[in-house]
Amino acid sequence: MWIAGTVYGRTQWHGTTLLMVSSYAGHIDCVKELVLQGADINLQRESGTTALFFAAQQGHNDVVRFLFEFGASTELRTKDGGTALLAASQYGHKQVVDTLLKHGANIHDQLYDGATALFLAAQGGYLDVTRLLLSSGAKVNQPRQDGTAPLWIASQMGHSEVVRVMLLRGAERDAARNVSLSEGCST
Repeated sequence: MWIAGTVYGRTQWHGTTLLMVSSYAGHIDCVKELVLQGADINLQRESGTTALFFAAQQGHNDVVRFLFEFGASTELRTKDGGTALLAASQYGHKQVVDTLLKHGANIHDQLYDGATALFLAAQGGYLDVTRLLLSSGAKVNQPRQDGTAPLWIASQMGHSEVVRVMLLRGAERDAARNVSLSEGCST
């Protein structure tokens, strides 16, 4: 039997804790109880993910805010370099991205392949997240290690509004792979 007061720190499934599962599912009452019973907020799975990472990935801003109240770190990384900010950006969770930035998340975090939060938001077509990241200081022309720029990936994915906003913010049209805008977007 899983009782919060006795097994809150136990791990299952490659280091997954009850706090991580509750954070992923957005069960704020369970998260609160586990934290109050002493669960380690910054414990990492074998993959490097944390409760904050899971809450951010799933868009549970109430859980993210609560975890910050008890010392959650924005600096912990997954094995591929992922952070809570990168996960929230990749899945288009604007409120979570805003909360993370207000609590010290690094706007310049990158996956080990060089993908930034802006790159991931542009790839997914998340216009509001793209705008927020740009207004928070994200580098509009920062490419991945393979040379692919955020503008290029947004164009290839057909996200014309994201492309428009990035161009208005100074994105270099031919910065990566020398592909013209017309090859990626029909609008």
